[in-house]
Amino acid sequence: MSHYCKTCDTYMLPSRNHVCPPKWEVSDPEYGGGWTTIYALNASQAAEEFCKQDDVASADYTYVRNGGADKILVRPFGSEEIEEFQVCAESVPEYSARRIQ
Repeated sequence: MSHYCKTCDTYMLPSRNHVCPPKWEVSDPEYGGGWTTIYALNASQAAEEFCKQDDVASADYTYVRNGGADKILVRPFGSEEIEEFQVCAESVPEYSARRIQ
C-alpha cells in the first residue's frame, strides 16, 4: 500500500487524515507556455515545484543546469489572475565515505 496521495502525490502519514493542498496552474513561457497543474500551499511553492517536477520527469535538469528560470507564471486553478516568479535552482553536491575493511 502506497502512502502517497493518488491526487497530489504528497506523502501521507498513515495515521492522519489527508487534505490535498490547493491546485495551481503553472507555465514557463520560454518552454512552450502550456499550463501544468501543481498542488502547492502557495503560488511561490507552486513555481518551485513546477521546476522541480519538470527536472525530475525529463532527467535533463534544465532548470538546475540553467540556474533556474527567469519567469514562471502561476495562477490559481481556473483563474486568469497571473503572478510571475523568478525561480533559482542549484545542484548541491554531496559526498560520503565508508571505511574499507
